[in-house]
Parts: sequence; C-alpha cells; structure tokens
Amino acid sequence: MSVGSKRGTFPLRLAPFELYMFGDDAPENGMTFVVEFEFSGCVNREHFQAAVDAAIQRHPILRCVVQRAKANKECWVPIEDFDATVRWIEAGDEIRIEGVGV
Repeated sequence: MSVGSKRGTFPLRLAPFELYMFGDDAPENGMTFVVEFEFSGCVNREHFQAAVDAAIQRHPILRCVVQRAKANKECWVPIEDFDATVRWIEAGDEIRIEGVGV
C-alpha cells in the first residue's frame, strides 16, 4: 500500500510545533519514551498486534521519520520497511531500546 494520495502527501513538512519539538530533541534531553501497559486478565497477543497494525495503516505518520526533503526542509518521510512488531517482555525484565540509554 502506498502512503499518501496520488498527488503525494509525503514528504510532509513539519508543523511549527513539530519543528520546535524536533529541534529540542537532544541526547541530554531526549524525546524518546517507553510506554508500559498493565493489563488484567489474558491479553490476546495476536489481536493486540492486529490492532497496532490497523492503527498504523490508518495513521501513516506513525511509520514516518523526519528527514530533509521538500526545499531541503524537515519533513515527515515514510519508512518503506517499517516494523511494528510488538516486543513482549515479562514483568521485571529490563527494558532495552536500541540506540537509547534507558
């Protein structure tokens, strides 16, 4: 499935607030965060993954990165080989994010 319309939604220039947040992102004050969910009962992992996949298909900016594009300005640019696989861990396991010191 291609991202955007025939006219091409992407690359999409960042809004002023997005530019501010992107410019403020630095190793000493990172904007990356971990999301921890706590559920009661049984979680159907297959259905949960299907819901994540559906959300990403409906909201293509979730599978984009910021790169210079139109007129050499920062833009949302889709990642063609985006991996939205949910990585499950057990309670008490260390949370590790590649490239981020958490």
